[in-house]
Amino acid sequence: MEAYAAMQNELAKVMRQMILDRRAFDDLMTRMRKLGLHDEDAKFFLDCMCRSCGGSLGGLYNPSFKGEYGHGPCQCNGPLTIWKTPLPVGDKKVEYACFNSVTKMRYDQAQDIFDKWHQQALKENAQSVAPALAEIKQEIVKGQPRKRRGTGAAPGGSICCHPTAAPAR
Repeated sequence: MEAYAAMQNELAKVMRQMILDRRAFDDLMTRMRKLGLHDEDAKFFLDCMCRSCGGSLGGLYNPSFKGEYGHGPCQCNGPLTIWKTPLPVGDKKVEYACFNSVTKMRYDQAQDIFDKWHQQALKENAQSVAPALAEIKQEIVKGQPRKRRGTGAAPGGSICCHPTAAPAR
């Protein structure tokens, strides 16, 4: 009978720990989503959170892994064995480092898209003024430059735009 009671106590302890781990996981994901973590980045974020749990081979988020040692969603890979640990919830340094690695990845992707868009805009702008630029170059070669429109000079000859400035003479 004592063995049965001990087994029930151990089971209750494990169940309690699973509930606490789940709450900690839900709290972590809620905080990170409030900071801007996208659902499609959750796996990358969780892998990062588990990365330091393993030995020389690191760790990853794999809640479906069935190991005989430890508990939790992190699969920790050592050279001779594999074990499980809970997420390092509460370690703000790890949490923010992983969040920052995800946002840096997103920033780099967005920056690449922006750079491509910017190059396309420069190319299209150059193409849109190419005929006028060719015409100006031809006039310069012929020695007949156009009359300048909008030279920036104010009425009276001054190039200064300050209302109290005296006109240049």
